[in-house]
Amino acid sequence: MPIPVLTSGSASARSVFRPSTPRRQRRFRSERLARKRMNIALMSLNTIEDGADVSWLLSTFCVCAAVPLLQYISKQGKDSSTKEGKSSVKKIGRNKLAATDWGGHDSEGPRDEMEDSWCMRNLNGKLLYFGIFDGHGGAASSTYLKSNLLDFIDEAGIKMCDQIVKDDALKDYGVDEQNPLASAFERADSALLDHLGSLGDPECWSGSTATVCFVSENYIITANVGDSRAVLGRNGRTVDMSNDHRPVGSSKAGRAEISRIIESGGWVSQMRVCGILAVSRAFGDYEFKGGRVELLQEFKSTGASGIGTLERPPVVALPDVRVYERSEEDDFLVIATDGLWDVMNSAQAITFVRSMMKRDSTCKMHDVASALVERAIKSRTQDNVSCIVVDLRSGQL
Repeated sequence: MPIPVLTSGSASARSVFRPSTPRRQRRFRSERLARKRMNIALMSLNTIEDGADVSWLLSTFCVCAAVPLLQYISKQGKDSSTKEGKSSVKKIGRNKLAATDWGGHDSEGPRDEMEDSWCMRNLNGKLLYFGIFDGHGGAASSTYLKSNLLDFIDEAGIKMCDQIVKDDALKDYGVDEQNPLASAFERADSALLDHLGSLGDPECWSGSTATVCFVSENYIITANVGDSRAVLGRNGRTVDMSNDHRPVGSSKAGRAEISRIIESGGWVSQMRVCGILAVSRAFGDYEFKGGRVELLQEFKSTGASGIGTLERPPVVALPDVRVYERSEEDDFLVIATDGLWDVMNSAQAITFVRSMMKRDSTCKMHDVASALVERAIKSRTQDNVSCIVVDLRSGQL
């Protein structure tokens, strides 16, 4: 009979929680070690010969399975839409620039800590910048990106828009290392890692996804790292403006990520990079970058089999960059963390927005974003939820 493997309630990037108090720091370290041991035990199953002593495997599974199982059971007794009598609504933001209305909303959901961040900036009145950041292992990385990422990428984003207008040509950059935003993201990641190094344990191990959109009068440029997502409503249809970066074999993008990870000397176990991280691209996450030698030694010291060389970082911050020409048929843009996408697909999100606006054409985007977040909570998402909705029907900034 195969041994069942317990995973968290959602496909969140965080493999464990990295809490901020000393008492919970000790719990974090024990849980992280337990997960690693469980994945090492799983990789070792194929090497066991008949008659071999497997008692150590059984004890490992008993210890490792207990923590996530108890966490799951304890969560079921909570009302997923509230926490200690507080409103599930944490922040609401809305602004209207010229004829473009937008709104943002977020909630902790059933989680004990808020690790999501989001922001909006108006660049010289000609360009709008939106960013969604889903942190894992703490909020340090997502908070840093909210405040500082634009400083690294604004020049590249503005130049891209100007170049498109000048050349009158669109290019789907994808994850090409030569895309205009790649070096800017790399510099931002390097600065973030330096910042995290000054914080100490446990925040120094944190990481974050990033999905940003530059919206001009004629174009929308998206850059994505991780599994947050931007979705466009166009002519009654839904257009995914980014790919989720997860090491899963069920999608073309996921299979490409698995191939890249293996080529770098990494490996995928239980749909996680090295059995630990559920996203294959992220800012921060020092242990998969500058700390990968120590990570590999840690695996080797336990006698794990099936591991790679970690010759290059298996987790990178290279963005998937796409350029879209705006159309009169565009209606809404939704940017959200996976707390929404775990319980609602892209088409359902756009349909929800359209239906809400059909019922009340005067509804503001911050109300729509709030309703989307609340729907995710009622659908029992297991994660923080952050969402930005932009009304593109005006066609002008």
